[in-house]
Amino acid sequence: MKTENASVADQQAGHDEKQADNSRRTLDEKHSEDQRHAQDKNDGDEGKDSNNLLKHIQSLREEAGGEVTDEEFTRLLREAKLPGKDGFTFLSYCDRFVMFSVPQQEADNWYEEKGWIKKEKLEAAKKIGEKYKFTISQPPDIKNASNDNPNPHHRLQMSNPLEIMVIVHPQFLKIRLYTLASNTSKVERPLKKCELMQDLAQLYGKDGSK
Repeated sequence: MKTENASVADQQAGHDEKQADNSRRTLDEKHSEDQRHAQDKNDGDEGKDSNNLLKHIQSLREEAGGEVTDEEFTRLLREAKLPGKDGFTFLSYCDRFVMFSVPQQEADNWYEEKGWIKKEKLEAAKKIGEKYKFTISQPPDIKNASNDNPNPHHRLQMSNPLEIMVIVHPQFLKIRLYTLASNTSKVERPLKKCELMQDLAQLYGKDGSK
């Protein structure tokens, strides 16, 4: 038969073990919570990169330096496997333009009967142009019309006073990442309107219906 002192000692030992177990559990929970916070931060950082894809490409171009050609830079970006954004995927870099693939589009959602851009698309593009101070034009997709193709498809172009900045086409999107400082200078300035891509996504939609 256990003595009274032995019984008290057993109770104390059980209490101490329970406290130790609770302490371990608290530490484990804190560790798990810290891990979750760290993961959330990483996810947030990745989200910022993917949400500002143009800015990310600018940073990579500047890091690559002037000895890298457009073709070489294109290969570097393909190796980097850049994340897609709003249905856009990087294709190439050439002549200061970044070219992206776009969500699959239906031609009927883009063109009028005679090949001009539909009014809804044009109006949406004009709103984007007003926001970024770009003028909008609709040049044909071929250089010279002919009797064989009297009504060629047109594309949307957004331009600043110096040069074309954006080419909107049902099969691709091109955005000029660097623009000339003036019409008498070869100095290039990085595009500051990197949120432009998010607005252009409105023209495409995920299913090409917009």
